[in-house]
Amino acid sequence: MNQILSTNENKNNKKPVDTTKVIVVFCIIIITFGAIILGKSLYELYKERPKDATVEKLNKPEIAIEQMEDGKIRIVAKYDQGLTQLSYIWNETNKTDINLEGQTYIEKLIDLPEGAINKLEVIAIGTDAQTENFIREFEQQGDTINPEIDWVISTKLKIMATDETELAYVSYKWNEEEETIIKPTTDLKTIEETIEIKRGTNSLTIKAVDTSGNIATKTRTFQGINEPEITWRKYGNIVAITVVHDMGFEKITLIINGKETVYDENSSEYDLSQTEIILKAPIQVGENTIVVKAKSKEGSEKKLEGKTTYNPQ
Repeated sequence: MNQILSTNENKNNKKPVDTTKVIVVFCIIIITFGAIILGKSLYELYKERPKDATVEKLNKPEIAIEQMEDGKIRIVAKYDQGLTQLSYIWNETNKTDINLEGQTYIEKLIDLPEGAINKLEVIAIGTDAQTENFIREFEQQGDTINPEIDWVISTKLKIMATDETELAYVSYKWNEEEETIIKPTTDLKTIEETIEIKRGTNSLTIKAVDTSGNIATKTRTFQGINEPEITWRKYGNIVAITVVHDMGFEKITLIINGKETVYDENSSEYDLSQTEIILKAPIQVGENTIVVKAKSKEGSEKKLEGKTTYNPQ
């Protein structure tokens, strides 16, 4: 009986469970399980990332492209870290490189090539090797080509303007005077006009406008001078030659049948400071060849050649 009592007593004296240890173990299990799930998720994300993916740096050169009113293309590139090179390529063939040596801003005007559609690519490279490119296409809308202006200078000025489609008008003006407008007649692609060159130093501005509104302008300063005037008349066996210039003369040369006579400031026969001089010389029986050359004091020259016949009655 003592033995039975002893056994029951041992059962009733059993030690209680330590709850703190249980909680710790449970937390460790939860943390471990959570770490496994997180690691698996990150691995799946890594597997799904493209192999060539890179971390993009937001700080890059900036590029702007615009078309101006005159048809030219304006390129602007800037980068605070500095630019080493700007390149632009038309239609994937014609490339132009500009070395910038670290400058932070560049603005460039370029011409638009001919053609209906033109593709422009601009590439800016920074000093830190950051690169940015910009592509834009430009479509030509109708006629965008300016007329062409040319001139030929002799004693007068011949103005010539041409256009590949049709000219609306050509205008010209001396200094700040009112414009003179010339419109095409039969040939709508060409205008020609011959005008006097004003005396003294004067600025001439010529403008050509086509029917699409394209404009070409040309300006030049001219030093205008007048040529001497030469005429002659025959009186029997005498030829009278009249030479006129409002500044007087530096030299007059008379050649009759190959015989030359020169009149200059050292000549006593005529006063070359006069604005009108009449030279008289005899001619021979039959045909006579006459050449007169006059040079004014302002440097202008004139030459007159001709023949006259003397037949005495």
